[in-house]
Amino acid sequence: MTSCREPPEAVRAWLDRPAGGFTFTTTPLSTQSTSDGATVVTCRVEGNFPDW
Repeated sequence: MTSCREPPEAVRAWLDRPAGGFTFTTTPLSTQSTSDGATVVTCRVEGNFPDW
């Protein structure tokens, strides 16, 4: 499993743009509240991505 921390705007931009023909699913695994009031959601993303 790969972990990355991207700002919400970057994740939203990735989700909103054309997925380039990829089919994917996200499965929420956990949530965590931070001291500054943000919520961190950890998800598993699976799909037919190329092996880069």
